[in-house]
Amino acid sequence: MPWPRAWRQRTPLSYALWPLSVLYRLLSRWQQKRLLKQQVTLSVPVIVVGNIVVGGTGKTPFLLWFVEFLRQQGYRPGIVSRGYGRQQATPSLVQPTDSAVAVGDEPLLIAQHANVPVCVGQNRLMAAQWLMQQHPELDVIISDDGLQHLRLPRDLEICLFDGQVVAGNRWLLPAGPLREPLGRLAQVNLVIGKGRALTGSYAVDSVQEHLQGTPTLVMQTAIGEPVPMTVNLSPAPDSSTPIIAYCGIGQPESFFSALRAQGWNIRPFVVSDHAPVNATILEQFRGQTVFMTSKDAVKFRAFELPFAAYEVPLRVQFSDSDMVVLRQVLASVLTRFL
Repeated sequence: MPWPRAWRQRTPLSYALWPLSVLYRLLSRWQQKRLLKQQVTLSVPVIVVGNIVVGGTGKTPFLLWFVEFLRQQGYRPGIVSRGYGRQQATPSLVQPTDSAVAVGDEPLLIAQHANVPVCVGQNRLMAAQWLMQQHPELDVIISDDGLQHLRLPRDLEICLFDGQVVAGNRWLLPAGPLREPLGRLAQVNLVIGKGRALTGSYAVDSVQEHLQGTPTLVMQTAIGEPVPMTVNLSPAPDSSTPIIAYCGIGQPESFFSALRAQGWNIRPFVVSDHAPVNATILEQFRGQTVFMTSKDAVKFRAFELPFAAYEVPLRVQFSDSDMVVLRQVLASVLTRFL
């Protein structure tokens, strides 16, 4: 869901919540120290991809792109993830035929599109160990959304931001959108801004002062051609056709803006991030045409759909100069394990 106003600016409500942010920070520090004591070194490098801001930052599209990039460089990556909403505590491998309810929507999306082993588990260290036992051929472990899960050791950390909203009022939860203070950026290996550089002048949204030399990249995204989700559908309809744009990601407006920019006649339909699909939603869309993100599509595919459904994929791209920086950062870590 979009950020509340109190997270975008310092409002009376955010000031009222600020004491709770202080408590959150103290508890987070205690938890981090506790988890650090439980770290166990793994035999392969661990790359953490995550964020310190609540809401969408383009992490999942980047992760899919990054996995393919590593494979092209000759690596054999595997992925560990929490599995949002998953009830089972023990680690398990994700199968492409699993349901999003059982393993989480993002891990299922990754398993279906990345063609690499994916393991979900509340304890990411146990999940990584289990994954390596089941797939000893792996030579890189990627932790999805794992910056704050310090039980799992890490050799490289990548932090993503949405370049349009950046860090809001720069306060910690619940007074602001930050999971960790912005000073954390000086400790990561790479910072990526989706759609916009993070080294300009942004007033209250600026993160530049906290980078302290951390390399930054700009990730450009663009939607691809809508893909029919059932075999009886033709390619994408005419742009004049009224479209329901269903979206359950952290920053839904980015999806709607991209569709409008391509000339689609859309009616936005926003649900909360990770929202489940139910019979009421299916019946509400009966007989209509619905576009949705890949993250939402993995949940709808579990049902017989009474409407024309299309998945709209998101493509990721970096400039040539940013690719040079990315390769340099990776080489500084991965070559130690050769």
